[in-house]
Amino acid sequence: MEHILISPGKIKLMLTQNDLQKYELDCDTIDSEDPATKQSLRELLADVKSSSGFDVSDDKLFIQLYPSKDGGAEIYITKLSLRRKADKSSESSVHITNVFRFENMRELLLACTRISPHDKFTKRASSAWMGDGSYFLITEENIPYREYLNGTQNSFDAVISENGMHIGSAAGAAYVREHCRCFCEGDAITTLADLA
Repeated sequence: MEHILISPGKIKLMLTQNDLQKYELDCDTIDSEDPATKQSLRELLADVKSSSGFDVSDDKLFIQLYPSKDGGAEIYITKLSLRRKADKSSESSVHITNVFRFENMRELLLACTRISPHDKFTKRASSAWMGDGSYFLITEENIPYREYLNGTQNSFDAVISENGMHIGSAAGAAYVREHCRCFCEGDAITTLADLA
């Protein structure tokens, strides 16, 4: 199972046919009222929480499931309580942390070069790390709830994912900070783009 954290309130899961069998989910017969389906989804969400940090406890959810051609499925999970809170408080913001992994320094530099010309992307704090035979870029920013709900930060992920792979959020950042060495802090995107 692979995942992409779209925002703190939304995640995309890519399940293989084996994943669907493991969780006893069938795209053709899934029923949100069925107790067996509910239990399968609880097990799936528990695994998602441990691998991505995406916690849905005490949240109402909107779940969309789309079968894929290879026999697997894509599942989008949205926390509805977060959307309601955002509607009540449009001035509030949410803190977004993302971690991207690059196979080598060249790929990291290329990503920073592509991102740097876009002023809205460079307003976020960024740091570059190395370890485990890879390079990592951690980005952090506070964005307004409205912008977060509209998914406008997704364009950043799309640009950077051309060279690197999104590997997580706050939990991934904690792992990188503990096991890797920081070599550029503060505004790594601009600094590394200038070096490229």
